[in-house]
Amino acid sequence: MLLWRIVGIGVLALALASALGCTRQPVQASNSPSLPDSPITAQPLPFDRSGDPKGISPTESITPHDIPAGTPITVRLQSLVSSSASHSGDSFTAVLDQPIVVDSQTLAPRGATITGKVVAAKRSGQLRDPGYLRLTLTAISINGKSLSVKTSTVFLKGRSHQTSAIRGAAAGVPEEEDAMSGSGKNDVQFSFERQLTFRITEPLPLQG
Repeated sequence: MLLWRIVGIGVLALALASALGCTRQPVQASNSPSLPDSPITAQPLPFDRSGDPKGISPTESITPHDIPAGTPITVRLQSLVSSSASHSGDSFTAVLDQPIVVDSQTLAPRGATITGKVVAAKRSGQLRDPGYLRLTLTAISINGKSLSVKTSTVFLKGRSHQTSAIRGAAAGVPEEEDAMSGSGKNDVQFSFERQLTFRITEPLPLQG
């Protein structure tokens, strides 16, 4: 009888322990904070957003829209111009002797066709009445298109004793001598292949 009581008590204790264990909830250890129950709204990444239609792509080539005032234009004459033969309004031709570069971009290559005009010309009289010339540029050919251009002038006037002085309109100082002599007259000339430098006085639009 005693043995059966001991066995019954053991069985009862085992059953009680099993029942208590089933009522406990398992606990999971976690070092991360609890997340909210609400769903997370996906945010677009910066590079997924649409671009500003007014903006410029970083990979897009940025080309100047005009040649600014003050830009030098160095040309080489393709015809002779002289005070003895030229008249006001006469045209002459030249080629660009140095490329026009703006913001590290070549806008007009060397060799581009240039057109110029004689602004004023006077034949020499006596030694005290020397001849003179004033030239300017009127057009430049860029990408097969002739564009009107306004530039400074270059002035050349003879002096007595068969000497002369060439002056840029802006500089106003002698640069070199180039006189024609003969028969007591003092005419002046710009010879073929002569290099001259002008400056743009108004911005030159490249697109129109």
